[in-house]
Amino acid sequence: MRHALLRASWAAYALYAAPAVSFAASPAADLTAFTIRTELPPLTGRTFALTASYLPDDASRQTLATEELLANHYPSHQFDWQVLEWNGDDADGVPHAVEIRVAPDYLAVGTDTDFLYAPIGLPHAAELAKALGFMLPTPLVVDRIYDAADHQFTPSPLPPTSEMRTPHYWLRAQHRIAGLMEQPRTALLAGHKKDVVLTPRLRYSPSQLAIYGWHRASGDPIQGLSLVHGKGYADYSHGIRAISPTVRIDGVERSYVEVLNDPVLSALLSDEGPMDVERILANALR
Repeated sequence: MRHALLRASWAAYALYAAPAVSFAASPAADLTAFTIRTELPPLTGRTFALTASYLPDDASRQTLATEELLANHYPSHQFDWQVLEWNGDDADGVPHAVEIRVAPDYLAVGTDTDFLYAPIGLPHAAELAKALGFMLPTPLVVDRIYDAADHQFTPSPLPPTSEMRTPHYWLRAQHRIAGLMEQPRTALLAGHKKDVVLTPRLRYSPSQLAIYGWHRASGDPIQGLSLVHGKGYADYSHGIRAISPTVRIDGVERSYVEVLNDPVLSALLSDEGPMDVERILANALR
């Protein structure tokens, strides 16, 4: 999609910006130079927003974001896992030491110095999780991330309008996150987005999206767990936080999916009981 949309405009730019050359002197060299200049570079945050603004609908914009992320066009720190540790009780009341690894920030398209968070719904999130090898958080994990964050942003909601799903709102929202670009790129950041989350309720509502979070300074979330939106919905306030597919329970490495599916151990990662994550994500892709 992106290639078809931008090829003509980038080629025109390259032709305009290229220095004057004499094709008679060295036609092969000149043609090679022109070909290089017309290749599409990775999108920055600003060019991502600009490109997305020309697309006709939210579904197309989410597809663009997914294509860019699958092409590894994201900040270099995107998957610099941060370790979280806590002690918790399983469903039988037995205490355990829990260790998980989480991404320092939400998925974004662009570079280290110019990126834009990519609002996407559950189907595209499931596609990315499968391709890039990560999982999504539960509400309990979102709370743990907020508590452990190196920097907790103050939520800054925008008026709820029909533009909430547009690149214009994406940019407005990101500009309102005070001090974002001053944070160390590997710092664990929280409080500036609602999370797309896993919940056992999705097993029985496969057409819906689950969101949770956007914590106030008090630690209470603005957004309680909600399944009000369809699974393809995404607006400026939503973010995708990658979670490592492996965890450690009492020092033993386990699968995040297996722990959440376990009727006893799932209580360490979710306060809603066990859930079939593989089925939830498979349903999202249908």
